[in-house]
Amino acid sequence: GEMYQLSGQERLLLTRTVVKQSRGRVPVVATGTFSNHLQTNVDFIKKLYDSGVAAVILISGILVTNDEPEDLLKS
Repeated sequence: GEMYQLSGQERLLLTRTVVKQSRGRVPVVATGTFSNHLQTNVDFIKKLYDSGVAAVILISGILVTNDEPEDLLKS
């Protein structure tokens, strides 16, 4: 839903706010893939890691384009 309507900065602000407010009482998990550009995803996931999340969700269907071979994700 809404996560696709937010900018990267807004996603990070929201994630940092949730991590801060949870005060370690519950693990915080955030989605880290919003682009089919590998380096863009890597950079964003590093920022999420730095925010203190316990885990990052990767949406594998976004990691490759329709014209790339299916076994690209297997390697």
